Amino acid sequence: STWEVLMMTVNNIGIPITMDGGKSHKNPFVTDENKPLIGINKTKNYIIFLFENVIKVMTISSSKLQQEIKVASARLLSKTTERIYLVTQSSIAYLEPAPYDKQIQQYLKNLRMQEALEILEQNIQYLDSAEKQIKF
Repeated sequence: STWEVLMMTVNNIGIPITMDGGKSHKNPFVTDENKPLIGINKTKNYIIFLFENVIKVMTISSSKLQQEIKVASARLLSKTTERIYLVTQSSIAYLEPAPYDKQIQQYLKNLRMQEALEILEQNIQYLDSAEKQIKF
């Protein structure tokens, strides 16, 4: 697999490029924030952007916005081997994704079929055969 980097433009558009200068097959990550980017981190399936008062979570596979989280006085987004931490002026918290089955159910409830399918595809390899049936 080729290493990729995310080059951020002045307009907060993240452009994936390969380390050898080639074009990435991934879509750009476009945010509508006019504020400076404070931090960025990657998980297995998501890229997390920290702006002054908001966290934006986008899927790596489709570059779609999945969640916005309002935060006050954010200072830092830091990743360890196990967690991503958010540091504000008065606290430290860690970010943890909701279980994939709850995410899928929420997307289906809101008729967002494509997003539900993406979450399932991202996680199906980690399921054993008994879990590959989702109950609604």
